[in-house]
Amino acid sequence: MAADIRKAGEPALYSPVALDDTFMIFCAVVAQEDLECEVVNVNQAFLKAFVDSDQIFVPQPEGYVVVGKESWVYRLSKSLYGLQQASKLWNLKLNGYLCSLGFAKSLADNCLYTGIQDGLKMLIVLHVDDLFIACKSRSQIVTFKKLMHSKYGIKELGPINRFLMYRV
Repeated sequence: MAADIRKAGEPALYSPVALDDTFMIFCAVVAQEDLECEVVNVNQAFLKAFVDSDQIFVPQPEGYVVVGKESWVYRLSKSLYGLQQASKLWNLKLNGYLCSLGFAKSLADNCLYTGIQDGLKMLIVLHVDDLFIACKSRSQIVTFKKLMHSKYGIKELGPINRFLMYRV
């Protein structure tokens, strides 16, 4: 589930994962319509997102402290793993790219995208930096994976057979 958890004055924390119901319905649609379904993982996804309007400062990392400037900090221009906003920034970047390819985000779940690619329906479910891709045509999935690989670099995990506690 996508959650925005914060106290007043703190940055928004957002973990982009599909609702359990969304994932179960996604699996049911894949089975009912006999769709091809594959999973990809985006390599180092959080490092690909830029820090937008927030000014985020981090202390100098151990081993890289500048002598005489020990109290100085770095201002980030890109996201880092461990940063509270990292998954939110990544999700915003991926959302922009998927929308530019003609996908639409579901009103019921922010991690479900639908689109028509060369006349065929394609479904994408997000789980942080993993994408579950379903389409009637394997060649359409291959084309989409090539786009994702050229934009972000991905690791192909193959056909889906297990996800978290679910056996698909």
